[in-house]
Amino acid sequence: MKNLLSGATASARVARVRHAPSGAPEGIGIAFFAPSAVFWGPTFRLKKATAELRELEEEIRSGGFHPQVLRDFRDAVDYVRKTAWAVQEWQERQMQRRDTATVLPLLTAERIRRTMQLSRAVLAEVQSGEVTKETAGVAELSEAIASLHRQLTGPQR
Repeated sequence: MKNLLSGATASARVARVRHAPSGAPEGIGIAFFAPSAVFWGPTFRLKKATAELRELEEEIRSGGFHPQVLRDFRDAVDYVRKTAWAVQEWQERQMQRRDTATVLPLLTAERIRRTMQLSRAVLAEVQSGEVTKETAGVAELSEAIASLHRQLTGPQR
């Protein structure tokens, strides 16, 4: 099977044929021989994620989640929402032949805001003892922060 938009190919078989009341074929269902989350491309994945988020919303309403898990989820959804807005804004400005240069600073500002938010969350976990020097990835995180700090506080060009 070949996706004519992306050029992606995958082995699949016809699993079901749906017929209209007149008996004419109306649609087909396929089954991939190997799972392929990317075959249909990002548009399909966005639609699927949207449907899953709506289902998840119902589960969240029932309660019973740890506050930190909900906070992390909200942060992630907020970040994706803002990124989607910036990409949409970029595309609309391109189509209208308007200046797109102002969108990039918005994305940078959002990354900085998110980095501050995550840094504060990690700091709270260090202070509570949940994160220590032995926690996986801490050494790499420390080096990345130190490198960023050197770049931000070093001589300006």
